[in-house]
Amino acid sequence: MATDQEVGRAGEAHVVEQLQGRRFKIQAWDSTSPSAANIEALGGKRHVLVQVKTSMSPNDPQFLSGEEATAMKVRALLLGAEAWQARVTMNDDLTLKGKIAWRRVR
Repeated sequence: MATDQEVGRAGEAHVVEQLQGRRFKIQAWDSTSPSAANIEALGGKRHVLVQVKTSMSPNDPQFLSGEEATAMKVRALLLGAEAWQARVTMNDDLTLKGKIAWRRVR
């Protein structure tokens, strides 16, 4: 059984893979840090800051709390980026279950 840290890193890796597939260049993501959660990426004229919430199936990933959303918006504003949340559900083998749920944090 995977640890919470392994699940979190796997979820973040799926988000990074999807961003790269959309031609974003990853600017900041510490894949070795336990549950780093924030990924900064540039894609053309877009600059995004993504916070990832990951869970194991059958559980659904949490939404950002009000406090987390406010902190994300402030950090994104300081970076000149858009704030986004990615919710990722994983199978037992740490493969992606379904699609990543993206939501702009406003």
